[in-house]
Amino acid sequence: MSSDSGTSSGTEDFPGDCVGTIEQQLCRFALCGDAAACEHLLSSETVFDINWQRPSDKNSALHLAAERDHVSVVQVLIRAGANPDLLNDFGLRPIALTSLEDDTHGVLDSVSSRPPRRDTIKVNAFG
Repeated sequence: MSSDSGTSSGTEDFPGDCVGTIEQQLCRFALCGDAAACEHLLSSETVFDINWQRPSDKNSALHLAAERDHVSVVQVLIRAGANPDLLNDFGLRPIALTSLEDDTHGVLDSVSSRPPRRDTIKVNAFG
């Protein structure tokens, strides 16, 4: 049973209608790498929780932008007060979703209060 109005732009991660809350829109813009749209939403002072986390995985807008190496969005979110140490459902901070070579990693490394948790995650299927 879908109330989708013809667009399938990941609405399963953003419950509700296609427009959603301001926080959901911020996450969508972060996911797409639209720094100007993020900045516009944040400057309009209608975002109540810049650290809002998607119910499906607890990723915030900062997690989503970091994972896709959208460095300009990450910078906008950090300047606006996004928490770089916020954990998602997997216990990962935004920096852990970046590659060491990504520009985004450097930005987050400069503002994170703890070292990346990447070294504590077991990747080996045998234990």
